[in-house]
Amino acid sequence: MKKLISMLLCLSMIVSVGAFIGPENTAEAAVAYVPGDVNSDGGINARDALALRKKLADMDVLCDTDAADLNEDAELTTSDLLALRKHLAGIEEITGSAPDSTVGRLRIAGNNVKHYSIIVTNPENENMLYAADELRRYVKIATTYDLTVKDVNTGRYRIVLMEDESGTLGDEGYAITVNDGILTIMGGAKRGIMYGVAEVLERYLGYRYYGNSDVQLYEIVNADIPEGTAVREVPDTSYRNLSISQFSNDHVDASTVKRKLNGVSGCYALNNAKYGYGIQRFIANAHSFDVFIPSNYETPCLTDLPDEEDMQMYFTDEFWGDLELYRDEPLNAFEECIANMALKLQERISWGQSIGKEITEISCSYHWTLQFCTCVTCRKLYKAEGSRAAALVDFVNAVSEVILSKYPDLQFITNAYGEVRIPPKTKYLNDNIILLYCWNGCANHPIGTGGCGDNTNSLGSSNTIEEANYLGWTEHCAQTYIWYYPTNIYYMLSPLPNVFDIYQEFKWLIEHKCIGFYVQATSGDAFEGLISYLMSEMMWDKDITYDQYCDLIKEYMHFYYGEGWENIYRYAQMMDESSALQGCFMNDYDHPLTMYNAEYQIAHFEEQEALFNAALAATSDEWQIENIKRLSAHMYFLYYASAYESVYVNGSEAERKEYAEGYEAWYNLVTEYDIRITYQTTGFGNKPFSLETSPMRFVYGTD
Repeated sequence: MKKLISMLLCLSMIVSVGAFIGPENTAEAAVAYVPGDVNSDGGINARDALALRKKLADMDVLCDTDAADLNEDAELTTSDLLALRKHLAGIEEITGSAPDSTVGRLRIAGNNVKHYSIIVTNPENENMLYAADELRRYVKIATTYDLTVKDVNTGRYRIVLMEDESGTLGDEGYAITVNDGILTIMGGAKRGIMYGVAEVLERYLGYRYYGNSDVQLYEIVNADIPEGTAVREVPDTSYRNLSISQFSNDHVDASTVKRKLNGVSGCYALNNAKYGYGIQRFIANAHSFDVFIPSNYETPCLTDLPDEEDMQMYFTDEFWGDLELYRDEPLNAFEECIANMALKLQERISWGQSIGKEITEISCSYHWTLQFCTCVTCRKLYKAEGSRAAALVDFVNAVSEVILSKYPDLQFITNAYGEVRIPPKTKYLNDNIILLYCWNGCANHPIGTGGCGDNTNSLGSSNTIEEANYLGWTEHCAQTYIWYYPTNIYYMLSPLPNVFDIYQEFKWLIEHKCIGFYVQATSGDAFEGLISYLMSEMMWDKDITYDQYCDLIKEYMHFYYGEGWENIYRYAQMMDESSALQGCFMNDYDHPLTMYNAEYQIAHFEEQEALFNAALAATSDEWQIENIKRLSAHMYFLYYASAYESVYVNGSEAERKEYAEGYEAWYNLVTEYDIRITYQTTGFGNKPFSLETSPMRFVYGTD
């Protein structure tokens, strides 16, 4: 488990965008040392020679060791004093120079990083080689020093990358230590070293990984990874998959790897040795009966399953040698499923792929239309168990036993989707099967707070109901993933009011047997990038405090929206205030004015517009200005949709005129920036502006 230190605790720095969170800013402007200015008084004179002479005599004196190391051999000796004296006598110029960089100095145990080499202890480990190259590259960007990468673990000044042989760090944990001036980054079996390097870059070089880019957010004066450093982190979840396009395949280095995400869906570049391989659902992410039982679109019937004696046949060489027969002429859906699974696995293996690397998980789940068997035997079972999942549990258990007998390192997954979210009474999934639970509750009242009470959303569900179903399932399986929807994909102009809720929801889920998340969402022009960042942080470490979580929001907003970020923060709070006046609603396709209170939007429009204007006035950065304008499109939409009848249709002439001008300005804003309005569409295309209908009907065809 990660023991999170405040994001700035390790850094003695000033931030170029303003020190608005974390420890109080006590540093001066970022400056590099001046070679020869031993006493750091801004000049090079006899007082520097005296300070160096005293230092060589082991006297207690102010001495900038980097400025005094004129021959750059990482040692202070009489040769450095001689070089300084020659300079003062006009005999010889000082040839060294301070780096022109974003970091004044990066030290390890007080030693300038320029003296260090990066040691790769296993050159056969491609993930370690990638991590070494990333560390070298980012240190050079920050300090201008190009560190040597080598595979011989010798020398006084070393940054050692090594594998965890104890297994205690799992696949992805890491330990960062400094002993005797040696920085060691030890990582878990698959991705730990890579994640450990990303943590060093974040803690000590001021990097943040937002959206599709990496950002050196802080300009460091003196960063020191001190002697005695001991950081150990193991993630709270084993599967972290975000499908929001800020974390896309084209930007895997910045936004997926360094955010410590490992799910391959939507980011197939992860699936190679360089990134330690990701975690990928084989062929089908869910609803895999569509693939593995293509001739039988009803759920497998209980009568398909063999009894205990007949089951033994599926573990024999005879069965595995005649798989094509079972697929071409299956006796039942059970045989068709295992034959298709096995044949497709064998095909991938024949291509050179391996279980545990390119092939990690396989889904055995109902098809997406959820057509359940209607035979008498199955209907009796559903009634007795109170759940459609009863037949699925027996079926998945049997299939997994056969497949895992041949491929024991494969991870088995099944879905609780639709009616299957209701748990059975007496059926239990095998302990080596993960349940992927598709959460379809309320997007207004955070999970685990009891806010829904007896109310329900448009589909008749709520978090009260979902929590009961989910907790019931946790008694019938050993571990779960959550299928999570954080965006309103059908009404993208009405983003979910969940910026502050994610903290509570992810914390509660992880504390109740959830070991992974499949986040299915769409990127728009509101806070999708922010919530992606926040979700990745919570998936790694559920134990950050709520204050730390809010600090992450503020830091992100400061970068994206500039010096007036506090206005945007207040707007996010107002989104919560408006939705709090509403009841339960669905997370991914409920109507905008079910989510937000129309009266609130009208009453607070001038205040919200003033917040955006203040944010715009506080920055001259064109990128931040565009971000603010894009975000404002959602605020304007909710107002003009709410006020159409009361202000435009039934308002005074002056009110109608002002509304019409504002509505058209909003139309032009959406057109100019091609704002996303659904998960499939952006902008209005060739649709001309019209006051004949409300913005809601104009955009979405409904009032």
